[in-house]
Amino acid sequence: MKGIFKDSSFSSRFFQLWFIFLFCFFVGTILGVTFTSGDAENVFSFKMQILIMSVFAFLVPPFILTYFWGEKPFRFLGFRSNIDWKMLLFVALMMIIAIPFVNLLADLNKQISFPAFLSGFEERMKASEARAIAQTERLLTVHTLGGLLFNVFLIAIIPSLGEELFFRGTLQRIFSNARGAIFAVWVTAIIFSAFHFQFYGFVPRVVLGAFLGYLFVWSGNIWLSIVAHFANNAFIVIYFYFFKKSERLIALETVGAGETWWIGVLCGLVFVGGIWFLRKKLSEPRLSRF
Repeated sequence: MKGIFKDSSFSSRFFQLWFIFLFCFFVGTILGVTFTSGDAENVFSFKMQILIMSVFAFLVPPFILTYFWGEKPFRFLGFRSNIDWKMLLFVALMMIIAIPFVNLLADLNKQISFPAFLSGFEERMKASEARAIAQTERLLTVHTLGGLLFNVFLIAIIPSLGEELFFRGTLQRIFSNARGAIFAVWVTAIIFSAFHFQFYGFVPRVVLGAFLGYLFVWSGNIWLSIVAHFANNAFIVIYFYFFKKSERLIALETVGAGETWWIGVLCGLVFVGGIWFLRKKLSEPRLSRF
């Protein structure tokens, strides 16, 4: 079976990716319900379902597909041993600095209003957003160090590995080989953002997705995208933990939005400057040479 789809066309590989994704998602859902109580009201059970589904939906498909395509999985997916630790720290810091800028974009995204004939759709989007926020807070709320560490594993480590391998390592590579790197980065970023099913966070996720995509294009090393993704999620998880325990900290999502918009603008300028620096430092695109 190894290499059976080696000569697949762009459209064929695109179809194979989503077929394997849906199959693995279905298997993950069944296993998640089977090995937990299946009770979404039980927080631990719900977290375990998310963990199992995340592993099967995003981590497993890239390795199945690289086997069918006859590729060396770690090389195809962009794992490189020549890691520049200073660069990893730099991109991690950039993602943290970008949070107020992301909050500003999210605040602007929320200002988008629909025409009157779509008012029903708009209300459903707002209701969906409120449910997503409530669910996120429910997942993040823990009271012990063990709970915090598990949240870092569930919300930062697993998504940064799984989503980067699936979206940047596989989907973006498929688009890049057929349509070019720039097209691949932005289309993948749009699909990545749409996958989160939160309209009022769509624009900032596209921007972050594009940044993660360009990191992969410029460096040819998936570790930069993974570490950047991890830094963003881990910082939010850890900040929320201490925010709930302190009366002095302000809600992270308010920094850079509303009256503090100037912080969002300032961080946005620093973020853009960091992108310019990375583009120069990481040299020319390398994906085409894999």
